Amino acid sequence: MSNPHGSFIWYELMSKDPEASKAFYDAVVGWKIRPKPANGMDYRMIEAADGQVGGVLALNDEMISHGARPTWLGYLGVDKVDDTDRKVI
Repeated sequence: MSNPHGSFIWYELMSKDPEASKAFYDAVVGWKIRPKPANGMDYRMIEAADGQVGGVLALNDEMISHGARPTWLGYLGVDKVDDTDRKVI
């Protein structure tokens, strides 16, 4: 693993308005959020200077009706998932 144990390795934004999110984060953070894909789910990759760092998932009406809300999720990289899991619990 190239990232240090316990560091963030991926960021994910669930957004009702991916275009507004793109405009904001492209300008403020310097990321480049890719355009909406032509097919399938609206999941846009976030690119930073050092490569892909996350994604933006467009929340649709069905997701929202089942309780999904706009939020950020952060994913941590660990050396051994099972060992780390036992320490967290």
